[in-house]
Amino acid sequence: MPKIYVHTAFNLQHGGEKHFFPIGNHTVAADIASHWYTKAHTGDEPQGDPDTSAAADAMIAELEAQEKALVARTGDLDARAAVLDKQEADIQAREDAVGKSEAAAGERDKALDARQAELDGREQALAAREQSQQNAGGTEAKGTSKGNK
Repeated sequence: MPKIYVHTAFNLQHGGEKHFFPIGNHTVAADIASHWYTKAHTGDEPQGDPDTSAAADAMIAELEAQEKALVARTGDLDARAAVLDKQEADIQAREDAVGKSEAAAGERDKALDARQAELDGREQALAAREQSQQNAGGTEAKGTSKGNK
């Protein structure tokens, strides 16, 4: 099967079938390649312009260099992300430890408040006892002084 280069797109009705050929290279049957209408729309494939090819090669090289730089930066970013993840885990662990310390301090405060309330109660009971002893001692002293008169 011969190869043809179509320089102008065309439709060909051949053998009861309709064929569309856009611009570009095609591999076709020999009878289609030799058809007069096909020959009118085909020719030699144009050669690439050396300046254009060189510019394209330069652009490809530049894009490849940029791709390598981006891949390297991606590696750097992944490393930074890993460091940030570790730091975040450390901060979370510290926050958890602080939370536990605050909870323990709260429990100690409650225990101290309970102890203080207990001591206040004892102190009041002691003061009441001392007061009652003074009252009892004062009554005896008053009673002995009245009895001496």
